[in-house]
This record gives sequence, structure tokens and C-alpha cells, in this order.
Amino acid sequence: MNSESLRTCLRAFVDGDRALPALGAEDVAMASAHRLAGTLYHMRVPLGHAERQSVQRTWASQAAAYLQRVAVLRAQWPSRAPAPLLFKGADLVENLYGDPGARRMSDLDLMLPPADFDAVATSLAARAEASSTPRGEAFEGEAAYEMGLRFGDVTLELHRAPQPLHRGGPSADALYAASTPGTLDGLAVRFPAPEDRWLLWLTNQAKGSFQGDLADLLDLCLILRALPAPLPWTRLLARARAAGLSRPARLALRRLARAGLWSGPLPAVGEVSDALADRLLPPPDAPALDMPAWRFQGLKLWLADPSRRAGVLARAGATLWRRLDAR
Repeated sequence: MNSESLRTCLRAFVDGDRALPALGAEDVAMASAHRLAGTLYHMRVPLGHAERQSVQRTWASQAAAYLQRVAVLRAQWPSRAPAPLLFKGADLVENLYGDPGARRMSDLDLMLPPADFDAVATSLAARAEASSTPRGEAFEGEAAYEMGLRFGDVTLELHRAPQPLHRGGPSADALYAASTPGTLDGLAVRFPAPEDRWLLWLTNQAKGSFQGDLADLLDLCLILRALPAPLPWTRLLARARAAGLSRPARLALRRLARAGLWSGPLPAVGEVSDALADRLLPPPDAPALDMPAWRFQGLKLWLADPSRRAGVLARAGATLWRRLDAR
């Protein structure tokens, strides 16, 4: 299926064009495969009647689910707890899309300074129907970097760090200190600083081995568009390097150039290994599919900062041993 029409439309949206090109049924099907059906409705793309009804239904479903999550967060958040830092989906919905149905999400991601995490997590877990922590890539008894808390159909993901602590990345304390205050349905919250969204996007992609799609790259475009022009690429790349995210940053720029969603200049950075990693991934306009385990884990290891790889391998070995022992 040819993605050129969809990518041209998305690029025009990123550039701020008001007159977007019309899309057909095949384009809408591709957008749906990339989690962008509700986004098309938000963009007000010219569509046929049947296609417009389809994307409107998706938008309405996403808006209702998002508002339900916000209502649960407001009802369940402990009154004496610090304001949660909203990042990833909820932050992008509130500050970049400005539309509750524009982006597909599955949960709300919240972060607290590590010193506050345990007390708030314990309080929320006592009210939740179920709670869970990641079991993979960790030593037995190691403090979890996040906790999933389920309230009915809603899951809140409470983080003490944006990714497992042994992988490094930007610290929760620094992200929280640089964040800005806001409100969400009357609840005091915080949002990441604009440049920190770049680091958080890279962290999330590295954690998932860049197993993304056009929706992820559109998020990155909007993150970059929200920064003052001309883009401070030297500082953005330096901040990624300081956070141990140099390889994710270089791969992100390569993926962005291949996708064709960004019409502005991109810095010429890259190494031979970046091209090899990119070849292990499907093209940016191919829907995200589950990769073979060897490829997924190999890319995760390559994307990790070299100084962190020993810890990654040790925990991966511990996880594998636990699973074998459980049999």
C-alpha cells in the first residue's frame, strides 16, 4: 500500500498548513494501522463521507477513554501527594495536540521524584483493584522503576524513573525540577519542560527497540515543532549524549528522515552501526509489528549506553534464569 499521500498530509499538518490534501479509503486504512485514525479527524483532513464517519468514531472512542482516565486520576490521587508529572501520552494530548481524542493511548503515565514514589505507590495500591511491577530485566527483589495500578478499565502507570534505573537516562528528579505546573480536571499536575520531551521520547523508543510507527514519529515532529526556531540541534544532541541516549538520538534522526514527515533540516550525524540498526527495523511507514525476540533484545542492547550494557546483560541473565527455574 502506497503511503505517500498520508505522509504528505502529515507533513503538511506538521508544517502548520491549513489546507490539507484529501485522503482516500486506502489512506485511512493505512492511518488506522498506524494508530492515526483519530488524528485524521483532529486534523480535519478532507475525507469521503464513510471515511469521515469512521475516523470520527475512533476519535470519539479515544476521547471518552482519555476523559475516563483523567477522572480516575483525579478521584484516586492522594490529597497530600505531590503533583504528578504527566509525560508521554497525556502530556502530548494536553500540550501538543490539545484534543482528548487526537491520540490513541492505553494508560496514563505519571512520574514522581524517587523520594516520594514508595509512599504514593503504597497508597494507590491499597485502593487499586490490582497492581503490578515489571518482572523482566531485573534482579530478584530490585526496586521497580514503575508500578501499574488498575482501577476498573483504567490503568495508571506510576514511575520513579522513565525507564529501568540500570539503563540510566534522564533522572526523575531533574525532569520534575524542570517541569512546569498545570491542572488537569482541577487536579494540580506538572508537565515536562519542552526540551525534556525530546529526551523522554528517545527513552521510550529505546526501551521499545524503536518498534514504532508513523504515530510515534508524528509525536516527535510535534515535539520538535514546539521548540523555538531555529532548532537548537547542538544542545539537543548534547543533552541526549549526557543522558546516555546518543544512539537513540542518531537512530531517531535517521528514521525521521526516512519517514518524510519533517520538512526542515536535520543534522548530519550517524555511524555505520546506525545504518545496520535501521535495517533491522521495518520501514517507518510499515505498521509496527512484534519483532523476533533476538532482534528486539539485540536492538535494546545496542541502543543502551555502552557504560550500562554490563548491567543490562546481567539482569537479562537473571530474568532468564528465573524463568527457567520456574519451569
